[in-house]
Amino acid sequence: KDGKQKLNFDRFSKYLHQLKADLLTLEFESFAPDKRRTISGQDFGHSLISHLYPKQQRVLRRRIDNLDDSRVSAAEFLAFNSMIQHLDQIGMAMDMFSAAEGQSISAEQLM
Repeated sequence: KDGKQKLNFDRFSKYLHQLKADLLTLEFESFAPDKRRTISGQDFGHSLISHLYPKQQRVLRRRIDNLDDSRVSAAEFLAFNSMIQHLDQIGMAMDMFSAAEGQSISAEQLM
């Protein structure tokens, strides 16, 4: 407040996590969720491609517009975006598992 206090790492880390959660909540709310607090699969898809180059977005928009009537809750939206933050670690874990087992991970093992 007065600029004289030190900000420790733990407090700054909590602030950043809360800021990310708040920004994602605002993004979710920008899609005008329905009474059940869900957004359409199309809206979720548009959120996913929003950070791509416009040329890439044009190709994927056609696919997104043809999605079924699935719905995504706020909790699912936040969990998915949280998972995206850890893709490097997930990829490394999958590579380590594959190397240890000598085979690729099956769809059943991922579930």
